[in-house]
Amino acid sequence: MGHARATGCFTAQDLRNRSFKHQKLEGADFSGSDLRGCDFAGAYLTNANFERAKMGQSWRQRVSWMTIAIVTFLIVGHGVSNLVFGSLGQTPTDKAWNYVMVLVGASGLAGIGGLGRWLKQPLKQWTEVLAGGATGAVTGFFYAGTFTGKNPQWAIAGAVLSGVCLGGLRIRWQGPTTEIMLQLAIALTTYGFTFLVGATALAMLNVGDRISGAGLGTLGLLYLYLTWQELITAVQTCRHAPGTSFRKAHLTNAKFSPEARRQADFSGAIGQHFAD
Repeated sequence: MGHARATGCFTAQDLRNRSFKHQKLEGADFSGSDLRGCDFAGAYLTNANFERAKMGQSWRQRVSWMTIAIVTFLIVGHGVSNLVFGSLGQTPTDKAWNYVMVLVGASGLAGIGGLGRWLKQPLKQWTEVLAGGATGAVTGFFYAGTFTGKNPQWAIAGAVLSGVCLGGLRIRWQGPTTEIMLQLAIALTTYGFTFLVGATALAMLNVGDRISGAGLGTLGLLYLYLTWQELITAVQTCRHAPGTSFRKAHLTNAKFSPEARRQADFSGAIGQHFAD
């Protein structure tokens, strides 16, 4: 892949939301400029100067992330709620029972994404991939089935395709947009499992099965906690995600002010340096 060349002086300029991805900017001077929302991913920035540059989130990014959160809430929330309420009252003698069991398993699997916060890489990433895949499967199952007149074959195909897409999204595209979407989607799907388990626990207690009811109630409380943690994580990502990106950029001998550490994303960057 070629890299565009764009060298020169960019001092004290308003460059918000500009993209410099993969550009060759060796020795470029960005000192004192407003770089909020800028994308320098994969750029060649050897000997570049970013001292006193303003970095972080731009208003455009915040609006974009909030829009992503709202759309995700509406789409995933609608699909999960319809599946959950449609499964209530189903029994092993009903034709849809197997699908109910798949829903329970997939939504329960989504909850393991919340466990990732206590794990180290690469196990943490793979729990998030698995949780994203399970979330995608639940949503894809509902919408593929709905749009094809509840055709089970198409519903299953939609579940597989959506699961692979959302699971792969966590691996291939990393960044605040992907994280916000997946964190909120996982939280909603996990809550679906929480609701199912809670309703079943109450039913068990009502018929006098206290042991099973208490066990399912405890599981429901655990998943309610995991749901809350995912929601909190999504909100924190919206509020505190670094808005300026230097992912996989070449930063050998580049100069930064100390505050750039918390204002920008340096994941995978090569040779970054911060002035004292």
